[in-house]
Amino acid sequence: MKLKRASRNVAALAMVLLLVLIAACAPAPGKITPTPTPTPTPEEAAPPPIPKPMPTPTPTPAVELGIIEIRVTDPGVAGVTSAIVTAENITIHKVGGEWVTIIPGPVTFDLVHLAQTEGEQILGEVSTATANFTGIRMDVIQVVGWTDEDTSREYTADVPSGKLRIVRPFNVERGVKTILTLDFDLTKSLIMTGAGKFLFKPVLHVKVAHSSPLATSEEEGETEQEQEQEAEGLEFEGTIEAIDGDTWTMTIDGEDWAVDVSGAEIEGEPAVGLQAEVKGTVVDDTIVASEVEIEEEEPEKEKEQEKEQEAEGQEFEGTIKAIDGDNW
Repeated sequence: MKLKRASRNVAALAMVLLLVLIAACAPAPGKITPTPTPTPTPEEAAPPPIPKPMPTPTPTPAVELGIIEIRVTDPGVAGVTSAIVTAENITIHKVGGEWVTIIPGPVTFDLVHLAQTEGEQILGEVSTATANFTGIRMDVIQVVGWTDEDTSREYTADVPSGKLRIVRPFNVERGVKTILTLDFDLTKSLIMTGAGKFLFKPVLHVKVAHSSPLATSEEEGETEQEQEQEAEGLEFEGTIEAIDGDTWTMTIDGEDWAVDVSGAEIEGEPAVGLQAEVKGTVVDDTIVASEVEIEEEEPEKEKEQEKEQEAEGQEFEGTIKAIDGDNW
């Protein structure tokens, strides 16, 4: 009986000790163990940078631009199967003295091929400021090709002057493509000498046309006709100093000019010393004439009569200061 009671006491004491141990391990009510906060680095502790205001962009002034396109063509064929021209430094002359480069590097074109296909070849184009221009120039580097004889052979033509300059007024308008077509005449440009060699002395004129997205084909055709009429309307007047076949030397505005009349309609009988009116274009310091009108020389008798009338008809008026016989 005493043993049973002692066992119960031991069990009760063990239970009490277990409860005390559990209570000691449990956290106190209402308390939360704080999580340690890491110390920030100096970069993290620094305040974020204040963004700088974006600069207001400066508006770019609008530039009035047009487009220049250079083409070549040729209506005729000489006694060759090819005539390949290499040119560079194609520039146009702006009113005021500035030259604007259109095509700096070398370009090649075969005048015989263009003639056979009745086509045009685009050499290049560039955007340029709107302005008025007076002409175009280019450097001819070489001309090579093949003859169409039974014994076809390769040739290299001599180019007496590699500087080609054509006086031809035209304008460039905003948003409009101005097309300059160099129209070569190969039958006159490529000359075979007696020794079987070739000379290249380009004969050409510049056709000007304007192409606009808003223009109709009829309007473009009218513009081209007007420009061609302007080109044919270049006029020169001077004195014939020398005549060597189809090449004349004329004094125009105090300067000597070579005038090529091989393709011109000549009205009157040319002679050294006569005045002449010439219509045409300037190519490489040579006037390529389309029309020539000779001013007819007056008969010698009429000239003498005019001189006598002028001598007898001179009048003077003044005050007599002294009389010494027949000398006043």
